[in-house]
Amino acid sequence: MSLPKEIDDSVVRKNWPIVKYSVSPCEGYLSTHYILRSEESSSIFLKRFLIEQSSERLLLSQTALATHCAKFVTEGQGARCDLYFHTPRIIPTINESLFVTNESRNESLVAYQVVDGRVLHDWLELDGARKYGDIIAKSVGTLVGRLDVSCQDWKAPNTSRVLKGFESEAVAVSGLTLDSLDDRISCWDLRLSMQHFDKIDVIPLGETRSLIERGFNVFKDRLIPLYKDAEARNSINVQEGCLRRSWVHGDAHDCNLIVREKKNSTMDFNSATLSSLSSDDLSLIDWDDLSYSYLIHNPVVSLAYLILWAVSNTTLTSDEKMKTAKEIGTSFFHGYCSAMPLLESEIKVVVPLLIARLSTSLFMSTKSAAAAEKDKDRVNYILVHQEGARKTLEWLLDGGEELEGVLSRAWNEAAITASIERKSCVSSYKAYTSLSVEQATLSRDIITELVQLKKEDAFGFVIDIPDGGVKPLVSSTPLGSVAQERCWESEKETTGTVESAWVRSPPFVNEWSGKGSSGSILSSIVGSEPARLAAFTEMSNAPLVFVDGRGKVIQARLGWGRYMENRVIYQSDLFLSEAEPRSLHLGVDLGALEGTIIRAPLDGVIHSWARNNSDLDYGPTIILKHTLPSGNEVYTLFGHLSLDSLFDENGVCTVKVGGVIKKGEIIARVGGGTVNGGWPPHLHFQLMTEKNCGDWRGDFPGVCSPSHRSAYEVLTPDPNIILQCPFIEKIGWQ
Repeated sequence: MSLPKEIDDSVVRKNWPIVKYSVSPCEGYLSTHYILRSEESSSIFLKRFLIEQSSERLLLSQTALATHCAKFVTEGQGARCDLYFHTPRIIPTINESLFVTNESRNESLVAYQVVDGRVLHDWLELDGARKYGDIIAKSVGTLVGRLDVSCQDWKAPNTSRVLKGFESEAVAVSGLTLDSLDDRISCWDLRLSMQHFDKIDVIPLGETRSLIERGFNVFKDRLIPLYKDAEARNSINVQEGCLRRSWVHGDAHDCNLIVREKKNSTMDFNSATLSSLSSDDLSLIDWDDLSYSYLIHNPVVSLAYLILWAVSNTTLTSDEKMKTAKEIGTSFFHGYCSAMPLLESEIKVVVPLLIARLSTSLFMSTKSAAAAEKDKDRVNYILVHQEGARKTLEWLLDGGEELEGVLSRAWNEAAITASIERKSCVSSYKAYTSLSVEQATLSRDIITELVQLKKEDAFGFVIDIPDGGVKPLVSSTPLGSVAQERCWESEKETTGTVESAWVRSPPFVNEWSGKGSSGSILSSIVGSEPARLAAFTEMSNAPLVFVDGRGKVIQARLGWGRYMENRVIYQSDLFLSEAEPRSLHLGVDLGALEGTIIRAPLDGVIHSWARNNSDLDYGPTIILKHTLPSGNEVYTLFGHLSLDSLFDENGVCTVKVGGVIKKGEIIARVGGGTVNGGWPPHLHFQLMTEKNCGDWRGDFPGVCSPSHRSAYEVLTPDPNIILQCPFIEKIGWQ
């Protein structure tokens, strides 16, 4: 299929680097959009906006916030497993613009990454999908909660008044009109419900119109007074009873959530697949309805369509519908509040807002379908929720008061559980001078079992150990020495036990303590600034590599950064902020070239991940949880990884929390200095025995204060129990 005449091929090629593409249409509410697929360049999803549909300032806000959210979860504060969600990145034009406006054709164009998969709506239509309603609702709630976290305090570009709030009560409620939409307001903003009511005459008389009128009357009688009261409280900064303001996506329903296809695997399109659904499997699309409004509007939109799907089944009795709505609400709030807690005042407006959203949906679909009656495909898209919205709205209007109590209890139950989970995702360095008897006993039992497993040769390689072949020119420097001078054998495949591989290729043991001449050297090169990092990397790599006859750099041996070494290299605020600076290294650093393969040393599951972005921090990390034969759990941390250990080229997280990992399986690669926190390429490998990993996610202290050594020797035992290098002395409680 060729592009429609409204879009000139030259416009596409002029603005985006795409060649030899095929075209597939995608119906939207007001326009047809197109997927341009190319085997020779990146494919794009080309979204079209009529200029009167989306002002340039609103479009700038939409595209800028979509870009912000996509970066927030891969590069910013949200780049950790408990805040991650996926939304496709906008592909800027060759001139680095987020969109192209063609006034002669009265439209603007935005190019997004293509997300392969099916919309959630298609999955919900499958037989048997309803029995996974709690899983689906929690997954959607989790994504929307994380989305709302990413939108907090975001400032729209090129507008000075966007975040000044609603300047008056009139603007907040009655003075807002469809004819005065500015750069902050979408026609789907729930605050506009009464403006739709004023245009009710476009809907023919009948049951549908009667339902819409009843719904808008609920808005007038219940929500307008609540809005006024909330604004009065907001104006004097009283949180109790307020409705918080935020940028609101406003359209995160089942037709704008894609269940992504996994790379290099086939996803069975049947309801059983939904049994393992998580928020990480979903991708949020369509930023067209962005508004600066009340935060509670965002979860309400998603919840409205989940309840619509769950209770519009005609075979359910009224009691069964109420029970189903509670289950959906509890699971949704559980997911949402695990990221973004809601206030009691916000919960009080949920049911009238559900009624307002479904009334608006029914009004807009009826009006728009009539306007697009000659375009069958678009009419089908517009009407996708109409029948369900009608049935659900009727049920809500008749049983709304009971549902308010049900959802309030559901929120209360979910909020308690979510609060515990949320607190467990944010931890800080613990200044342990001693451990509880329970923790000390548990840790020592785990260490004893690990030592026994080592004797049984139960552990596999953490990192491939090179066989050398050619000895590096430098065998010792002021910053370390070879563990044991031995003759290098001819290059051959690494076989046998882990210990025998070390015997064939002893590591270069680094000296990072700053003793002697190394102190002044280190103080001059440690740092993430490009010049310092380059010097540090060159010095670190010198004993480990050689250059072959063709100029290729070959890894000859691994570096070894010692466990419990008291180091001078920790000079950033990350380590100096404690009352007693942290300087004792709690892991082993394995120096290796960027891209070196990292493996799981024993069976386990993925516990968590994060991209720790502070200067001289871990960079990308993965933590595995291993259940030992006794049933006790030990955790392994892999730090300073490559970015592609966490995300693919489209920003999709490829690490699934809870995913099963087998001994010897490749889990990551060593990262370079620009992504690993600002260090020479190496793997930080660490063991943790603290119960529940000390409530950490994707992180754990890798350095402790000297006075806390005795506790951390038990909480983070010597990683050489698993690494098994025979040239390194045993340290700690073993």
